[in-house]
Amino acid sequence: MADIVTTIVTALTSFFTGIGGAITGFFEEVVLDSTGELTPFATWTLVFIGVAIASALLWSVLRMVKR
Repeated sequence: MADIVTTIVTALTSFFTGIGGAITGFFEEVVLDSTGELTPFATWTLVFIGVAIASALLWSVLRMVKR
């Protein structure tokens, strides 16, 4: 019985290790270049996220002032 549990735990650990490695590899390829700096895609994404947050905050403030 202990062998079955050990095998299942080992399989799950390997599975989640593989998924974690894939996510990390994807992040490093898309967001970071070979020197460890942000790629242009990551820079533009962060800029647009910042613009979206600023626009949402401005819209919220203007809605409060309008009332």
